Amino acid sequence: MITISFYSYKGGVGRSLTLANLGVYLAQFGAKVVMIDFDLEAPGLHYKIRPGEPVELPERGIAGLLADVSRGTPTDSLDLEIAVDLSVHAALVTGSDEDAVGGSPTGQLHLIPAGNPLAPDYWADLAAIDWDRLFISDGRRGVSALSQLKTHIEENLAPDVLLVDSRTGITPGGGVATTLLPDVVVTMMLNTPEHLDGSSLVVSAVAATERGEAQGPRVVPVLSRFTSAPVEERPPRPGGRVRSREQLRFPDFPPERVNDAPLDELRSRLIRDLPSQVADRVGSPLVLHSDPSLEEQEYLAFGPYARARLGQLGQTLLEDYLRLFAGLVPNDLFLRYLAGVREHVRSIILDRPDDAVRTLESLATLVGDEDAFIDLVKVYVLRRDSRKLIQAAEGLFRIHDRVVPHPALTKELQNLVVGRARGRVVGEGLVVSPEFVERYWREAARDDLEWGATIARLYADREQVPDARRIAEELVAADGSAKAIADVVRLVSQGGDTAERLAVELATKYFEAAGESTAFLTAAAIACRYQGDEDLAVRILDSPASQTLPDGLLIEVLSIAERFGDAASLFLATYGSAAPDDVHVDSLRQLWETLHRRVPRLRLEIREQNPELFVQLEGQDENPF
Repeated sequence: MITISFYSYKGGVGRSLTLANLGVYLAQFGAKVVMIDFDLEAPGLHYKIRPGEPVELPERGIAGLLADVSRGTPTDSLDLEIAVDLSVHAALVTGSDEDAVGGSPTGQLHLIPAGNPLAPDYWADLAAIDWDRLFISDGRRGVSALSQLKTHIEENLAPDVLLVDSRTGITPGGGVATTLLPDVVVTMMLNTPEHLDGSSLVVSAVAATERGEAQGPRVVPVLSRFTSAPVEERPPRPGGRVRSREQLRFPDFPPERVNDAPLDELRSRLIRDLPSQVADRVGSPLVLHSDPSLEEQEYLAFGPYARARLGQLGQTLLEDYLRLFAGLVPNDLFLRYLAGVREHVRSIILDRPDDAVRTLESLATLVGDEDAFIDLVKVYVLRRDSRKLIQAAEGLFRIHDRVVPHPALTKELQNLVVGRARGRVVGEGLVVSPEFVERYWREAARDDLEWGATIARLYADREQVPDARRIAEELVAADGSAKAIADVVRLVSQGGDTAERLAVELATKYFEAAGESTAFLTAAAIACRYQGDEDLAVRILDSPASQTLPDGLLIEVLSIAERFGDAASLFLATYGSAAPDDVHVDSLRQLWETLHRRVPRLRLEIREQNPELFVQLEGQDENPF
């Protein structure tokens, strides 16, 4: 049995709701769970399990138990049968008919309540509790009573997980819930000085706890109800390329909220006064984002009462929960029960395929079960549903930090990423994160340079320039050929403004290694054209291979290098020698429209060299030929 306590220095952090979600989540997949409501002054777990309608409670609970001990009842005479069976409220719903896996709740969920706060004796019991006598003096009889309760739970309910909802503040009773009972303490806090300073005191005390020869609990800090700053849209660069949505190779990323939670700073603050061996017990902080819909009414994210409609940040919060739960509970706990769930799926796959698929989706997304994910891949392939296939794969990565390569998934993901890079519309509106694509690429298609360079561009378009540069330079180092360098520069330059700047940087860095390659010069010239980089333009023109560049591209590079006379002469020669039906005429006229706005001096050069042609180019509608 693993015991996990949830603590907060102050209320209002969603502590009880998070605990209730974990309890229901574990029970859904077969685990035996017992929850203890130790928040005696404000008991509320019975409200969380069935939001909007609290579950019925017995007259007695933890408050009555501790009151009896305070009144002198011997600890070996205590009535420890105070658990309430709530398993029916933790069914794994697989279909619209609310059919639970196996026909009944999968696991077991029990609640040991604080007591019934609506009963007249509850507050009398609470007033009778002598905390000092129970946990500080007189043999600490409260510690003995709670130890007996824990033993009783282990022997009679045999839970896999015991969850304890601790009291807020720094109190003797809260100390028991955070040091005597648990193996893990989840310390939840808001990002305010009051919460952080108070939580720091408790984290120090909990982490430093010793239990004879055993170490104290592991501490998991959680920054709760965090609201990130929205991404600010940058104004277009003056003089830069103006792109319509249709011209974008990749669709715009949807409005997001950046996870800018100060987690590293938070951990540093929590462990600043701890010796290293104690600080090691404090884990990396996690974050639970704010969800506006919870401000209207609390609801569970899991189980039969889960709200179908999540809030604006609902999906983010759901994934935050799952990431937290995956780090709290050993994965082998689920493995004990998955066989029964898979057997249920096999039994209904023909008669109720949609219900079977929903159950597989739950196993893959919530539990991270690889076998269930592979079964899902097969189903999505049969249904030709590439969108859900890719979304399921990215969900597995985001929540469980895992990718499962599969030939069908590799093909679809490559079509999505590289297909868009080639201008094909693939998976309209479907957006994937570069982190997921990179991980999958590394495990399934590491030798695909085009895929890798496209990932670098994705990073650049997300303003993650160090990651973009890392991927690009890794690709060059792995191959080293001029063609590979050219391909990387060319593919990166097809992104937005930041990607274009990176392409110029790469072209400049690797110019000595590839500067005599026509393919590289062409890629470098394209990057140079978009960014108007004069230094790179000069280096391109100084290369012996520069004359192999297409005329239109060479004209632009000459203009960027401020060799306006040469640019004008080449433009006149190219334009003047073109046949009336030459396909390049239109592109040359479009080039003129760009050049004469960008480079006024070039316009003057052509006006002086060929006044008649200048008149034709200055807005005449008729064909000059």
